[in-house]
Amino acid sequence: MKSTAPGTLKSIGEIKTALVDDHHEAFYWWWNSELESATLFHVDGHDDMSEAIVDRQIKGAEDYKSLNIANFICPAVHHGIISHIYWLNPHSKERTLLDYGTPKTFFSKRDVILNEQNYKYGWDYHDGDMIRKGNVKIMPLDGFSIRKSIPKKRPLILDIDLDAFCCHRNSTLGKSKDYKGALGFEERINQTMNVLAQLPKPDLITIASSQGDGKYRCYVPPFMVGDVSRYLALNLRTLYE
Repeated sequence: MKSTAPGTLKSIGEIKTALVDDHHEAFYWWWNSELESATLFHVDGHDDMSEAIVDRQIKGAEDYKSLNIANFICPAVHHGIISHIYWLNPHSKERTLLDYGTPKTFFSKRDVILNEQNYKYGWDYHDGDMIRKGNVKIMPLDGFSIRKSIPKKRPLILDIDLDAFCCHRNSTLGKSKDYKGALGFEERINQTMNVLAQLPKPDLITIASSQGDGKYRCYVPPFMVGDVSRYLALNLRTLYE
């Protein structure tokens, strides 16, 4: 039977590393990892948590096909794969890390089937309300010991989107058209490596190239994705091998 796994599975050091295109395909590898209550360290130009309604109830890894790049994290929390989320956005000039805590604290109390097709997981998120309501802690990276904050006893999933370092769709980053989001990716990767060096060794790494079909859902310029991928891989190998 032909494998329907999205992307490819490699390794960095002894860490299983899944390379995918659209970011929601990472869900397949999260589910099949059999990790439970893992910490998700999400390195991305976007939080990917703006939606919580999918076409049908998620019951297995193959159901990643029912997800999209804005809702794939929510069902991973619902099914116990992830218990804690941190989001690092290298495009943020504030140089901060967002600690979303235990996400079930901002789940709504109901997990209901809206109809035969749509299943609502209850993710209570609307345009940054979680931050305004105090459900998200803003942690400075400079002078802050991340080692004391990331739990060592939980499994760790390092989840990276290449658009965290190189993104040509400035409006999705909340930036003006003059922002050079596609340039300077080496510096953003270097800064991220300094943060990752303070974390426990991941149990799984997922990396999304965010190419979509080359036009829609394409966040990293296609002619730059090779350079960004190679520079990131070199630095990850230096860190973990």
